[in-house]
Amino acid sequence: MASNYICRTCTRLLRRQRPFHAPLTHPRTYSAQSAATKPSESIHHRQHEEQPPQPKSPAEEASASEVAQEMGRIARPNRTIAEQIALDVRRRYGSTTETYVAYGGTEELYKECAMQADYTVPQAAEEGVEIPKNKYGEDVGTDLGLQPTFSTWAQITMLHMYLLTTRFRLFPADHVQKWNQHLTDHFFFHAETRMETLHRITARQIRNAYLKDLFVQWRGLTAAYDEGLVRGDAALAGAVWRNVWKAAGNETLGRGEVKREEEVDWVGVAMVVSWMRREVQRLDGMVDEQVTSGQVGWDSPEGEKSQVLMEHRLMSEPFEEDGR
Repeated sequence: MASNYICRTCTRLLRRQRPFHAPLTHPRTYSAQSAATKPSESIHHRQHEEQPPQPKSPAEEASASEVAQEMGRIARPNRTIAEQIALDVRRRYGSTTETYVAYGGTEELYKECAMQADYTVPQAAEEGVEIPKNKYGEDVGTDLGLQPTFSTWAQITMLHMYLLTTRFRLFPADHVQKWNQHLTDHFFFHAETRMETLHRITARQIRNAYLKDLFVQWRGLTAAYDEGLVRGDAALAGAVWRNVWKAAGNETLGRGEVKREEEVDWVGVAMVVSWMRREVQRLDGMVDEQVTSGQVGWDSPEGEKSQVLMEHRLMSEPFEEDGR
């Protein structure tokens, strides 16, 4: 009895336990599905593996090469390991690192722009010594072909900056604003420092007023130079004359009257115009890496003098009116 009772108890306990659940798919159904799908998949894989690679067309190869170069996947032999790692990080986290790359790149580019018309004011470091001024009341420094003033330095620096912005416009659309912004930030920070150290403008309110005026000039010359590049040399020369030469040669007396003050160096204006067009073309031929790394450099407008003074053959021919 005891043995039979124990067996019945064990049987009840076993029945109360949760039974093992087999897969939802019926064994026979699963086998049939497996038999129906596996051969076709294996045949497909064998066919895919056995097919030889199809040759790409020249257009496809060129497109693939351009994409690889754009993404930085082609490592150049002269690139160091650190540079390659930096490029990989920039490719993966471009939106995060671009602002740091733009800040460092524009800093080097701005230094090249600012040194083109650099000047010094030795009297600024001496106590009680007055800084010499011109007839317009501007502080006059040294070491500059044109009249060495803050205004001249700012105009020539902004002229070089403008040429850089024409090249920045060829960057990807989401990078252009960052590079332009950082370039102008470097300029205005340096301009304020120069006002305080070289021209003894210690009042912040006065410096801010000058900076606002500089910003208006920057916006104005950008529009004027853009118009000159599009319309022609005459319009571009007028923009250069108004900004760099401060419209020299004319002095407004009031009521619209203009007095001839001095002769304008139109040869110099023409040299700057020719130089600007040549520099725009040179920057356009550079790759982005040269520009972003600060490897731009600037030539002197003096190299355009022979081209400007060259007389056209039509100048020596007699003038004849049409129909006569």
